[in-house]
Amino acid sequence: VVYAYFKHYCPLIETDPLFSCSGLLRTLVVAYFTISVLYHHVQCAMTSPGYAAMEDIREQRFHRSYRVPGFCRFCRSRKPSRSHHCHTCKRCVLKMDHHCPWVANCVGQGNYH
Repeated sequence: VVYAYFKHYCPLIETDPLFSCSGLLRTLVVAYFTISVLYHHVQCAMTSPGYAAMEDIREQRFHRSYRVPGFCRFCRSRKPSRSHHCHTCKRCVLKMDHHCPWVANCVGQGNYH
């Protein structure tokens, strides 16, 4: 966003002064989109992706615990359908799409918009 501002927008200020009608309109549009991008980035990073409740069933012995449907072999607990284990967060996430390194959070049921 900063690169695009200085590369493409600042040269336009020289030909179209900031205080003209089109210069002011262009400034407001750039400011709106910059604030919108930053707001949605922070909102996605701070919202919980919808972690699955962890039931500790380690005391139960399963002969084929790694093949039981609905059982996470990493968390060693039951997991709801359509949930996946995130190896970065080390938890199961409901309707997990992916772990996003840009927001340092999983994208799941709670923050997928």
